[in-house]
Amino acid sequence: MKRVIKSNYENVPGGYRYILKHGLGPGTIPKDVEILKWNDLDNWKTEVWLDRALSQEELKKYDIPSETTL
Repeated sequence: MKRVIKSNYENVPGGYRYILKHGLGPGTIPKDVEILKWNDLDNWKTEVWLDRALSQEELKKYDIPSETTL
């Protein structure tokens, strides 16, 4: 099944940025999302850039704060 998520941003250069409060590993983000780049932050959080925006359901399921920037 193909999931279509509509966004106001098309072809965002660099991807969609999220701050993960639980680190990065198996089961921390959806399987169909590609990590473009990542960075460990000083506050034990992980900054990631993904190839697509996450839905509200995915943010809740994977416990990812909803704030995102380009």
